[in-house]
Amino acid sequence: MAEAPKKSLAMYKGRNRNGELTDKQIALVEGVLKGTDLVAVATSAGYAASSEFYRDLGSQTVQKAIADRLQNSIASEGASIGYATMIELTNARNPASTRFQAAKWLLDAAGHGLTADNGPRGEKPVHEMTNAELEAFLARTEAVIAAGGSAPIITVKPDSGA
Repeated sequence: MAEAPKKSLAMYKGRNRNGELTDKQIALVEGVLKGTDLVAVATSAGYAASSEFYRDLGSQTVQKAIADRLQNSIASEGASIGYATMIELTNARNPASTRFQAAKWLLDAAGHGLTADNGPRGEKPVHEMTNAELEAFLARTEAVIAAGGSAPIITVKPDSGA
């Protein structure tokens, strides 16, 4: 699987009091994201004093750059790795319970799963829908059936008699 491109820190280059990163801070962000030991990060980034390093590490600008880059990494290569892992877990050599959970996760991620209340994913339970919502739900369901798809499963729970 091809590796997703990484969001560059170039957009942060030259930042300081105005929210931009210096070359040292960019090296700091990259080192932290690689999981490198902080002493090694400080040394390789060119920090002479630990106080300057820790001041930069704790700055809002550096923390935002770390959070942005981490979020991008999770959304790109992390998502690809997670998806590939779930596909691999559906392999017949894995226990049935593992294959079931992986298949359930894949269906949920594709929008075909059920919510905890047994309603279609992203839908209100039928008993909570307004007339307009019910009409829209029925129209969507009829369109799915007309296109050869399967209608959603609706689990009806008996009234408690209260």
